[in-house]
Amino acid sequence: MIGFILFTLFFATGAFAESTFSGGDGSANNPYLIANTDDMDQLAADVNAGGENLYYGKHFRLTSNLDYTNVTKDEAGNNYTPVGLFYSDGITNKPFRGFFDGYGQHHQRHPCVL
Repeated sequence: MIGFILFTLFFATGAFAESTFSGGDGSANNPYLIANTDDMDQLAADVNAGGENLYYGKHFRLTSNLDYTNVTKDEAGNNYTPVGLFYSDGITNKPFRGFFDGYGQHHQRHPCVL
């Protein structure tokens, strides 16, 4: 019974819904704010886990430079995870379907692929 209540609370409160990132609500006037590598990594994890429709039509804005040079590399030697996955079969793709504003002057060192 407790499990059912917790499960219900998660769905009622949107705990499985979109992340908050560093601010914003995902609208065009108040985009989700990507202010650090944790925010970008969360976006990648959400989309790449099959949540490509989770951010369909949502807006994101990069608010600062992202520096991945000191981030621990994975087994393949990558220090970042691309946002969205594309496979040669074309069936299991997990695209990012939102809007991403680099906000002009911000650049990423060792950038993520969007």
